[in-house]
Amino acid sequence: MSNEYVWETFDTLFKTVHRQGRRVAELEARVADLERRLRKALNAERLDEVDEPLPAERAA
Repeated sequence: MSNEYVWETFDTLFKTVHRQGRRVAELEARVADLERRLRKALNAERLDEVDEPLPAERAA
């Protein structure tokens, strides 16, 4: 096995790992964004529920 082949294989492996790491980082950022948006939507939904009149207030 030539030394050049070993370095080409190592270089390809390194680039693949780097590329996959970048993809994982992008996915983690996307998940964090979706979680943030979900929390925001749930908080807005809870606020809407609080704004609804209570049954006693509706009867009055």
